[in-house]
Amino acid sequence: MIQFQRMTTEYLALDDRIRVSGETKSQEIIVLWLTQRLLLRLLPHLLEWLEKQTLAEIGPANTDNQAKEMLQEFAQQSARDELTGMAPVKPVRAELTVNASVKESNDTKGILVESVDIKKVNQTIQLVFKNPDKTQVGILMTAQQMRQWLAIIREHWQKASWPLSIWPKWISKSAPTDSIKAGQEFH
Repeated sequence: MIQFQRMTTEYLALDDRIRVSGETKSQEIIVLWLTQRLLLRLLPHLLEWLEKQTLAEIGPANTDNQAKEMLQEFAQQSARDELTGMAPVKPVRAELTVNASVKESNDTKGILVESVDIKKVNQTIQLVFKNPDKTQVGILMTAQQMRQWLAIIREHWQKASWPLSIWPKWISKSAPTDSIKAGQEFH
């Protein structure tokens, strides 16, 4: 299985998809194309995992729903504030063709993701992105990294004008609405 060491996530309006450009340990660049439909199925699992991670840290027995919501919002804002700038992962070329198959160049392999396996190991989560050709690309994240990635996804989700109802209040409250408009880049 291929593992990403770092990645850049962006929304491409022309394709109406999220593009995740990742770099492997051997510095190979691979592009994952994520559809809204796939993300609508994936996000509830990731959000639920994050909620459980936070509750495990504080002890859910003594916390009411409003306090849980505030703790999630605080954790999300903290993760968002710790996002750091770095050079983006830039694919050489990986565009979707009209029939949704992916063109490949010598330097960039593009994968239209069909399914995602979720593996929870201790306090990390591994996403294994798959396509019909049996290609598997893994991304291992801590709760903090997952919160940061979800903040980026949510920003691009809003930019795409996709329905925001999938997002819980705790992530929506911590997400500034002007960062993409201001030209801020996320990785």
